[in-house]
Amino acid sequence: MANVVVDVTSFPTVQTVTNLVRTDIRDDMAGATDTVGEGQILVDNLATSVTMANLFNSAVREICRKLRIVGAPMLIADNYIIANIPPINGPQGFQVADPAVQVMIGFNGYYDGTEWHANYGLPQGCYQVLRCWERQTSSQNNFLDMGEPSNGLAGVYQTSGWGRWEWRQNMVCLPGSLDYRDLRLRYKMILNAMFVANANPATTYLPIMGCEEAVARIIDRLYAARQGGTVWEMRKAEADSAIWDLLNEEVQGKQGDNYQTLAYGSEAPPVLNGGQ
Repeated sequence: MANVVVDVTSFPTVQTVTNLVRTDIRDDMAGATDTVGEGQILVDNLATSVTMANLFNSAVREICRKLRIVGAPMLIADNYIIANIPPINGPQGFQVADPAVQVMIGFNGYYDGTEWHANYGLPQGCYQVLRCWERQTSSQNNFLDMGEPSNGLAGVYQTSGWGRWEWRQNMVCLPGSLDYRDLRLRYKMILNAMFVANANPATTYLPIMGCEEAVARIIDRLYAARQGGTVWEMRKAEADSAIWDLLNEEVQGKQGDNYQTLAYGSEAPPVLNGGQ
């Protein structure tokens, strides 16, 4: 799934980031348990204070938004398949074509034109679907790339397959099909709140490699704004610099990809190799 805590030691832990924050704000002395570094103000113990957890989760949301904007691959999920999606079932009946009907797949399930089916929902952690492919259920056929029209879906007489899709109201909207279909998704991710009750900061990993300084400096800036005074401007500049460095690494990594310019809504895949 997209938004899970990744237990891979090459990623930074929550505690790595919070320790850095405490050093930045001179709160890395011994605290309630006489452990050097645990601090006395921005502590990791949610039973004592929720401030650090709230600031940490806010900082992660901010850095994730910025990474999504540049298309960072660590926040892109692919090959998520929703299988055996039923045919259209509009006012005219089950598997009866009706150009007035569209079907939709959202977080609460699949709408077939009449009712919702909870078993065919979008994955938790999906922020925005980027591309869709389809094939007939129970086949071993290749998944076929579906085009995304730039001005909405046309009302069409349904046959086998959807052919088109549109991202609208946080749902994948489709013309409908007369047969059972499998849908393959590529999408931008969000991360659930990670610093929560019962989470161990020392063993909870943040699945964004090299983000320690960027997340810590955002927390510094948020804390400085809470405290007031002129130090906020310095903290903002430090946060901007750390964020810029992280984003630049992602952008430069993507500059080696071979892309061609296409019109918005074109059915052709955006990569020269066809992406299939």
